[in-house]
Amino acid sequence: MILLAASVLLALLPLAGVAWIISQGMILTVDGIFTSLLLLLICGVFLMNGAWELRRLVSGKGKSEDDKASGAAAGAKGSS
Repeated sequence: MILLAASVLLALLPLAGVAWIISQGMILTVDGIFTSLLLLLICGVFLMNGAWELRRLVSGKGKSEDDKASGAAAGAKGSS
């Protein structure tokens, strides 16, 4: 869940940068265009990561490996 929140937050920060570039009127310069494209690319990567994390959480595979290992160890102790 923390990874999902971090991904969404890190996806919104580049959008703030694009909004700042537009508000400063630099969107029509070469620097503004390429900076905006790079910021949108970064945003897309973090949104994709957030979508994969959300899909993992919804599918029920959200348990970490530590939780699975401790559950298996507790089951082994209980059976003896």
